[in-house]
Amino acid sequence: ALPWRHEEGKTLVVTLEPALERGERRTIHFEAAAPDFEHRQPSELVPEVAVLGQVNAVSSFSSHVFYYPCDSVRDAAVELSIDVPTGYTAVTGGTVLGSESREDRTAFRYEWMHRTPRLMPFGFAARRYDMVAGATAGGLELSFFHPAGDAKAAATARSLLAVGREAGTLFEKLMGPLPWSQVRFCVVKPVERETGVSLPGLVLLSDGFFRPGDRAALDR
Repeated sequence: ALPWRHEEGKTLVVTLEPALERGERRTIHFEAAAPDFEHRQPSELVPEVAVLGQVNAVSSFSSHVFYYPCDSVRDAAVELSIDVPTGYTAVTGGTVLGSESREDRTAFRYEWMHRTPRLMPFGFAARRYDMVAGATAGGLELSFFHPAGDAKAAATARSLLAVGREAGTLFEKLMGPLPWSQVRFCVVKPVERETGVSLPGLVLLSDGFFRPGDRAALDR
């Protein structure tokens, strides 16, 4: 065990006693754990939205994460890898580059080349997902990620995907090709209240709005 301290709440400082001699080497084994993470931002303007991001075993997501802390105008192309336990799927916007598995972890890799300064940050979602997919008449690829192993959720996702294909085809007819080549819809489960936000190539949909088997809600 080595002496350590937190510095400014974010940096962990470890003290080697005695100090290393020139050319001397040590191997330090570091392990850390933390409780579930929640990014809460209660809003008076939209009172039903309370959690903008969280990490837990059931559903992890963020609607307000900036991928490029050094890019003040947020006009950078990015390649992103999201590492999750095997069995989970990590989803964000952009082009899928693939996934890599090692031991009990899987890293999902994405690339975003759309170079447009943006006010909204990117987001991501990670959960045990199943997925249904389709395309609009103009070739816009739509994917709907819903809770895994739930037949009612799968049926509702297929119905909502059909609505999305119809809407996307209408927008293409009215406005021409849309700015994204792929859009993914992900059902997330906030620990409190709701969330629902459209980000570049990604739509986060709270399970409070996604009610499998609720035909009346689907009709609305």
